[in-house]
Amino acid sequence: MSDDHARLLRERGERLRQAAQSIGITHAAKAAGVPYTTLRDYMNGSEMKLSAVASLARACGVSLDWLAFGVGVGLDADGESSAPVRGGHQVVIPWLSPQPDEGLRVGKSWLEAALPRDPATLRLINVSGDAMAPTLREGDLVIVDTGARTVQGGAIFALRVEGDILLRR
Repeated sequence: MSDDHARLLRERGERLRQAAQSIGITHAAKAAGVPYTTLRDYMNGSEMKLSAVASLARACGVSLDWLAFGVGVGLDADGESSAPVRGGHQVVIPWLSPQPDEGLRVGKSWLEAALPRDPATLRLINVSGDAMAPTLREGDLVIVDTGARTVQGGAIFALRVEGDILLRR
């Protein structure tokens, strides 16, 4: 393989990584019908099947030309698709700790209205125990902003203490 060809494959893989990360890599693989391991290989610069490139572009909301060749509609500087947003555009909020599923899929417009934060810093956890009852109950699902680093009165915080996550006011 020539150096130019290898460079083009690496660049295509990086565009794919950016596009897949914008919706969640696991979700991108599932939505495009591409095995996760194959997607990982593509992102690392392996040759891609045209059918896979087309499916991945569609799933990630970028143009086939941008994904394959770096021209056309792709992602803007904030990692958002510069394609027109169609109804139903969703964001996946991943789990704070590894879980068997990818996370919670929510409407992007709902998330922006309900929780105006950077979606990339949001994570999910399930409440365990009754320390925060009745505000939070066993099994409740909580969205944590991992980017928040300051303590403010009245807020609920997730603290990592000796490997455990504690939710406290």
